[in-house]
Amino acid sequence: MNWNASGGGAFAILPAPSPFTGAPGIPYKLPDIVPLARSHTAPVLDTDWSPHSDTIVASSGEDGNVLIWQVDPSAFEGWNSEGWTPVDFSPVLHINAPPRKVGQVLWHPAAQHVLASAVGDHTVKLWDLGAPESPRAVLAGHGDSVQSLVFNPTGQLLATTSHDRKLRLFDPHAGGEAICVTEGHGGIKGARAVWMEDRDRIATTRFSRMSDRQVGVWEIGALKNVKTITLDQSARVIMPFWSDNNILFLGEPFRVALLPTRVKWFSDSRKGWRKYSVFRI
Repeated sequence: MNWNASGGGAFAILPAPSPFTGAPGIPYKLPDIVPLARSHTAPVLDTDWSPHSDTIVASSGEDGNVLIWQVDPSAFEGWNSEGWTPVDFSPVLHINAPPRKVGQVLWHPAAQHVLASAVGDHTVKLWDLGAPESPRAVLAGHGDSVQSLVFNPTGQLLATTSHDRKLRLFDPHAGGEAICVTEGHGGIKGARAVWMEDRDRIATTRFSRMSDRQVGVWEIGALKNVKTITLDQSARVIMPFWSDNNILFLGEPFRVALLPTRVKWFSDSRKGWRKYSVFRI
């Protein structure tokens, strides 16, 4: 959770008890002071937990740095109890990824020591944490800032959306230019992408030229658009999430948890894609 802190950028790492059963010794109420990860010198822009370890998290910020943190579960012992004192976290690895800000950071799904970052020079840099002095590969060719990036389940392909309205597909091992590029949604604001696991398709959310919020589905062979659905008109960016039971969830920032009725869903069946059993792809 990004945190408004003086003296630079910070984010909070909080225990997450089950909403159904809770967790012994962890009350739902936050303490007045929480432990923070503070080593960024400018606002934190993104964080990502490692899929290979529950104790490793990466962060990126406007200071052009990528930091790796190890979170010891003992840091939460006695959480918010009488006499408990929060202790801030310190990074275990510092990667200097200039120029300018690092907007997104994403762990490789198969190689536990490989990390991707979207950098302010409109490139995606892949880092080997064993040799972080220089990037392992650089993915170039974006005409503007990278807005989101996503690996396929094996990490052999990486897709990006950009402020230049294009959807790109890269070979992260080879680096360099995209192996496939296509025109995406018409608007420039808030493009997001999610890989639909083993279905060889990518789902994207964005705005049209008329500011309609849209969902698109693309085949990865030639990035052919399978279907685009117009949802509604709103200024809020839509965040797509793919579940392991083949459902695409769409949520608005700060609204998914508070207003679950605002979550729209699509399911894949023999009859095609459906939204509330009304739209079909």
